[in-house]
Amino acid sequence: MNIALIYEFKNLIQKMLGKDKEAYYKMLDQVFSRASALYDERILSNFVNVSIRNIEMSILLSYSFRGCVALEIGQGTGEESSRYIKATGNRLDAVDVSGGMVDYSRMKMTRLGYGELYNAIQLPASDIAHLNKIYDIVYSFNGLINTEPDLTDLKDGINKITKPGSVIILSFRNSSCLGENLIRLVSNRPDLGRDRTLASVDVQVAGDSVPSIYYSLDDAAKFIPETFRITGIYGLAVLFPPYLAGVVKSGIAKRIISATERAICFLPFFRTHGDEILIVARRYA
Repeated sequence: MNIALIYEFKNLIQKMLGKDKEAYYKMLDQVFSRASALYDERILSNFVNVSIRNIEMSILLSYSFRGCVALEIGQGTGEESSRYIKATGNRLDAVDVSGGMVDYSRMKMTRLGYGELYNAIQLPASDIAHLNKIYDIVYSFNGLINTEPDLTDLKDGINKITKPGSVIILSFRNSSCLGENLIRLVSNRPDLGRDRTLASVDVQVAGDSVPSIYYSLDDAAKFIPETFRITGIYGLAVLFPPYLAGVVKSGIAKRIISATERAICFLPFFRTHGDEILIVARRYA
């Protein structure tokens, strides 16, 4: 990273953590609230996003158990929340910075008959310590980490709401994607994917955009407490980033790509070169 990008990165973080932090959360609230009614349709119509969520859910469910006390950070529309409750029958707490997403997810759970098992509140990820509850599993999917300005408080909060034996499952957008790199080489598009290495990237959210910082596995210490040990690493959308999903028209090709993603997501090299990386870590102290 060159000197100019280093200064840009520092300025961004200082702005987010200083007096503009609340303004930043307000912006996230407004953007994602506007997107709430459109979000499911846009995400679930993208076969790569569906594949990512299927892998995430299979990993989450493999760690859940009857009576498990779980928290979802950044539940959005509640799509993963509903799948979790349906599969386990467990209660679920959820937090999101967006009031619109919280309201939408509550309505969805009520419509699906899961309302009594679901407790969602509007709360930034960095404030989870205020929940004053201990969880067996804490999970967050689909890039919340990349848009959260206060990873230090998030990290401290994870420690305060977990105990020895608790598991965290976190996915974040990666600073390098194998499929994107290969497509860049064969398509002679040298700019493709370069924004992943920038200090801040504007990510599109249903017509709006929010600043996002891409991370690599080496950055995991920024949001995983020292009391946890990483027990699993998975690459999500290794072969094909979601924003290019529209170029694949064949249903057979989509199924082949999705099946291949499931087969390679946990393998060395591939697990660190997806559009996203998913980390599983268990608390030992």
